Amino acid sequence: MRVLFLDIDGVVNHASYGEDLYHDKFADKAVPIDKDNLKALKSLFVACPDLKVVWSSSWGICDDETWQSWKNPRLWLEAQDFMHGRVIGITPRKFSSEHFHEIKWWLDDNGAKVDAYVILEDDYFPAKWFGLERHLVQVNPNKGLTSDDVAKAIEILTRKDHMIGTKEDVV
Repeated sequence: MRVLFLDIDGVVNHASYGEDLYHDKFADKAVPIDKDNLKALKSLFVACPDLKVVWSSSWGICDDETWQSWKNPRLWLEAQDFMHGRVIGITPRKFSSEHFHEIKWWLDDNGAKVDAYVILEDDYFPAKWFGLERHLVQVNPNKGLTSDDVAKAIEILTRKDHMIGTKEDVV
């Protein structure tokens, strides 16, 4: 199974939307998703038709009311035809964890089923973190996902050196 760990803020939208005030700024209407970022994301699924999605986003901890509304970009994205049936989970959140911790925890529990994976993330990621950094596409939060990012993601998903982690990777 090939897996995409997908962040939302800074990947399918970008900083010009006002990420710091994201919830307040868009509380009364649907959260905008940049159409160019969405087009780039769709091209990744066209290139990798078997790709599954694990949400790696703070949107995973939304309350039930937000979760059920169209204000939640995860729900909006899941409604896209190209996302249908692809979402298989969400990374666990513990205390004030970072996305890289959450991805590692998810892989610890599910890694045996994963043949290849890529991480689309705009936030901080350690230079060396159990080998996960080899699977990272660091997205520019001021632009969101671009065609260049998608090309890097496809290269990661199709290369032959997919090890979930090795002793040498441990920091």
